[in-house]
Formats: sequence, C-alpha cells, structure tokens
Amino acid sequence: MSTATDSGKLTRKRVRVILSPDKMQAKIVLAKPESKEPPYSREEITEALAANRVTFGIDEEAVSGALESGVFDDPITVATGKAFQKGDDTKFEYLFDTDPAHGPAEGSDGRIDYRQVSLIQNVKKDDVLARRTPPTDGEDGMGVNGEVLKAPRGRDLEFKNGDNTVVSEDGLELRAKVDGTVVMAHGKISVKDVMSIDSDIDFNVGNIDTVGSIRVSGSVKTGFTLKAQGNIEVAGNVEDATIEAAGNVLIKGGFFGGGDGLIKATGDVVVKYAEGQRIVCGGRITVGGELLNCRVQARDKVVVKGKKGKIVGGQVSAGKEVRSAVIGSEAATPTKVKIQLDEEAMRQYQEVMQETERLGKDSERVKQQLYKLYKVQMDGKLPPDAKQALAKLEEFQKNVPNALEALKKKKLELEKKFEKFKDACVTVDERIFPGVQVYFGIVYREMSEEKDRCKLVLDGNQVFMTRHGGGDSED
Repeated sequence: MSTATDSGKLTRKRVRVILSPDKMQAKIVLAKPESKEPPYSREEITEALAANRVTFGIDEEAVSGALESGVFDDPITVATGKAFQKGDDTKFEYLFDTDPAHGPAEGSDGRIDYRQVSLIQNVKKDDVLARRTPPTDGEDGMGVNGEVLKAPRGRDLEFKNGDNTVVSEDGLELRAKVDGTVVMAHGKISVKDVMSIDSDIDFNVGNIDTVGSIRVSGSVKTGFTLKAQGNIEVAGNVEDATIEAAGNVLIKGGFFGGGDGLIKATGDVVVKYAEGQRIVCGGRITVGGELLNCRVQARDKVVVKGKKGKIVGGQVSAGKEVRSAVIGSEAATPTKVKIQLDEEAMRQYQEVMQETERLGKDSERVKQQLYKLYKVQMDGKLPPDAKQALAKLEEFQKNVPNALEALKKKKLELEKKFEKFKDACVTVDERIFPGVQVYFGIVYREMSEEKDRCKLVLDGNQVFMTRHGGGDSED
C-alpha cells in the first residue's frame, strides 16, 4: 500500500477503500502505479479491506477483476452486504365476500347480470368470519463491516370487530355472536339484523330507519327514505328516494326521477343505471350501464361497466379513477369528470411554477442590465443615480439563488403530497367526445375532438393523454 523504495518497502497508500453510509457496499480505488512500483497484488487489496474493517460479502471475482482490469482512479465495488428482510405483517383471511362492487358479471353481449348478486350475506351464531395470522420475525442482515443489521418484526394488527362479533381467546379468529348479515365498513366487521320487505317501499310501508340491514324485494317509490347501519339491497328501482347506509348499497334496478334522489353509503354502491340523480360513497361506485346527467362522487373509483357503458352529462368525481366505455356524446353534451386532488396544494404548485419561471426571466434581464452598467462603470461614466440602480440589481441577483432554492424545496414538498395520486387516471375504453372536461384538482383539459381508447393522467400541471393500455402519447 505504498511506493516501492530501494529496499522494496511501500510508503505510498495505493488502495483507497470507500464504504457507503449504510455500510452495505465497499468500493476500492486503485491509484495508478508510479515508476518502479510493483504491480498490485491480492494481498495488498485484502490488507486494505481488512484495515477498513471490510470482512463480509467480499466478492473475490470482483477483486480479481480489479487486479486484471488495469483500471485506475475509478471506484470498483468489491464487497456487498446482506440486506435485512422485514417480517411479514399480520395477515387476515376473510370468509365472506369483502368486495361486492366486483359482483356484477359482464356477459359477452356487454350486459350486466344482477340476478346472482347480493350484498346480504347471512351468517349463523358462532360462524367464523375472519382468521388472523400473527406477524413474523424478520431475517437479520449484515453490513460489509460484519455488523448485524437487525430486522424489524412485522406489524402486529388486531381485528377491528364491530357489533355482534367476538374475538377468540387465542386472538386468531373473529366469530359471529348472533344470526344476521355480515357487514364490513373501513375494515370493521359487524353482524347486523336483516329486515326483509316483500313489497315496494310506498305509503303502505313508509320510511325505514334500522340498526341492521335492509332487503327490499320491490322498488322504492318517490319521496321515501331507507336508512340502515348495515347494507341496503333493493331488487327493483329507486325513484327520487333517499337511500343511506353505513355499509354498502346494491340497487338491482335503475335510479331515476326528477333529480331529488340520493344514495349515500360509507362503503360501496352498485346500481344498474342512474339518470339525473346524486350518488355519494366512501368506497367505489359501480354502474352496470349508464350515468346520465348525474352528480356522482366516490372516494375510490367510479366504474361504468359493459361495452355499452357511458357517462353523459352531469359531474362524476373520484379519488383514484373514473372509467367508462364512452364519456360524453356526439351532441357534445357538457360533461365534467374529476379526479379529486388537493386543490389548495394544486394552487400552491401552480404559484411555485409561475414564480420560478418569473424569477428565471427576471434574473436574465437583470444580468443584461448589469452587463451594461458594468461596462459604463468601467469607462468611468456611471452617474450617481445609476450607482443606486446598480446596487439594487446586484442585491436582487445575489438573492436569486436562495429564492430559487426555497421554491425548489416547496415544489418537492408538494410533489410528495401528490405521490398518492400518481396512478390516478380517467380511462376511456371506447370513445370520449368534445364537450367533456377532465379535471385533476384545479387543472383541467377540455376535449375539442373525439378520441378513441385513451387514458388521461396528470403530468406536472397538465392533463396528459396516452393511448389506452399505454403506447404513444397524444399530447
């Protein structure tokens, strides 16, 4: 590890060892040998690694390659540590259908079959509703310096048990305490009573408000209200009525009327079609055919299924995705489709981008002014008032880097906020028409021509379009 002298001793350090901050990688840099220095040997490199406490994960082939390559003054990786493996988190197995939104099956003709779909899942007392697998220990790793890297154990999560459920003594099963229907909302599992109505909801039945679930074999007529702490299932139509559920809602018929109807659910909503009505849910909205002139808002997704599925008129909003075969119409019906981003953060992002652009342009203009003033100053012809202007311009130019750095930091903070929306999109399986406005927060794009099979996403502060399923962009 030194230069060769007459006695053959090395006095110059020839092998430099670089450890990564996390001690997971070691590199060597070989200095180019000077005249009369001996060639590098494996022992010389081994000694250098040992002197820097590199004892684990040494790649002997990489060391041989470094000796044979003749590459000097460039880092070469010769040792790699073993990363730890985090333990598995608690796993839950649910013994009932947790995603009724996927229930409606699409036939070959593009129609949706609701006959086999039901939100009401009956259970008996002592039935096992869910099983829990405890977390596991992780596998320790090791740095190149031989230091053990302790692996964290997986997260230990407990059952979220709601009404009429009980956790077994060993904590591994969740059971029903009573007969009823199982309801899951935001991860909490409950068992509710089921109220079955074998008729329409009209003046003969009246409004219903129950702590359980409701199953209606007929329709819900204009002006009536169904409220349930569980799920609500209607076999027929809902006509200008109010449906509110702490669980999920399934309407096997249509939802229509004069525009006074409301479906509101903490969970998911499934409806055959809707016209001129309002739907709000904390999960996903699945529509079997058409959304016509509706006001629809879902925390997760709005999916209009089927080859003939369409969204025409009104406003459809979702947190992650809006998807339909067709959006808009040949008549250019005004239609708004929105991905619900943080609008205040979007405004701040636009302001940061505009301010960054303004500062850049102003800085360039100031540079030109300074150049002119310095030229006059060098000629000794700078008047007193110009000296003050020069001082102000110099002060501005001095502060520009700090201002740009602050804007860059703010931009990165805002972009981190948007990370959770990076996959948010509007997906068009067949065609989108002029008259459609696609919003991502406060940024929007108005369609001026028909486009087939496309996906719209947010790219910076613009709504960007790609061909459906990837491929070339369309700007």
